[in-house]
Amino acid sequence: MRGLQSVRSGGRGGFALVEVVVALAILVGLVLAVAGAAHQQNDALRFFARLSSQSQRAQILLGRIESVLEDAQPASIDAFLLTAIDPSTTTKLSLDTIAGFPDRGELLVEPGTLRAERIGYEGLRSGGGARVLQLTRGLCGAPAAHAQGAPVLWSGTAFAIEQQTAPPASAFDGVSLEQGRSVFFRGDGTGFSFRKPVDLGQGVIDGLEPRWGADLGAGGLLTGRSAIVFSALRELSEAELGFDVNRDRDRDDTFEVGELRLRTWDTNDGLVPPREHGLGGSGILQERCNHGGDLDGDGFDDPILLWHPQSGRVRVRLFLLVESESGEPQIQRVETSLCLRNPAEV
Repeated sequence: MRGLQSVRSGGRGGFALVEVVVALAILVGLVLAVAGAAHQQNDALRFFARLSSQSQRAQILLGRIESVLEDAQPASIDAFLLTAIDPSTTTKLSLDTIAGFPDRGELLVEPGTLRAERIGYEGLRSGGGARVLQLTRGLCGAPAAHAQGAPVLWSGTAFAIEQQTAPPASAFDGVSLEQGRSVFFRGDGTGFSFRKPVDLGQGVIDGLEPRWGADLGAGGLLTGRSAIVFSALRELSEAELGFDVNRDRDRDDTFEVGELRLRTWDTNDGLVPPREHGLGGSGILQERCNHGGDLDGDGFDDPILLWHPQSGRVRVRLFLLVESESGEPQIQRVETSLCLRNPAEV
């Protein structure tokens, strides 16, 4: 009888041990779950802090753009070739004017045609004729031959074209949604070229007209120009992110992540060193080889800056990339509209 009791006692002891093990396992699981939840909560808090910080920086950037463009006179950046070029030309383009063209950047030659080409350049010369120098041909495509008289644009400017009712496809580069309606525009919209009134020691007004130019640190220069430009800092592919950034139902696209910068230069043969500084917004997105394209999948293009020459309105629209601790991206959109008081340079 005692033996049976002993066996039963041993059985009860073994069952109690199992209960302890199970209880410990549950306790460990709860501790890990709580720790994991706390870690996830911390990740979420850090992510939302970055999101809030990015939003604040974006608002500061919009304010800086508004300040930079106060009293600005926009430049219509268009010209035409004085001489024909072939696909191997890399030294220079001779244009009828380089007024307003930044001292380096990208050109669109014959936009809206089958011969359209994007050309990079690294310098300007005005003495002895307007020239664009140090060319990089066939950016995002193949080099092409272009005849004398072919139109040339600085790619940064995006402007609403005059014909907004059923324009031909060759007349525009994109369609943006502005205040609930479609707006056809030419250009990329990654920059804006302008002049501002400068004080040459005699005030900013000469008679009834402002003295237009730019301040290059050594005082105002009538030959000075300025431009807001997008500068790419790095590239990210949708495949690397594992995320369809522009919601076009694939993960094949590559994006540039960059910032807006203010560049000021002298058009007088580069005698004065240019100046450049960042305005902020280091997470600004643009699709590589499709600047100003659709970034939110709504079927409309999204240039950073879109100028309406008739009304003087400049719409600023930014898409900002914010990444979580795990690398999962979040896209923020901020925008505003400015109204320029001065008409375009003629």
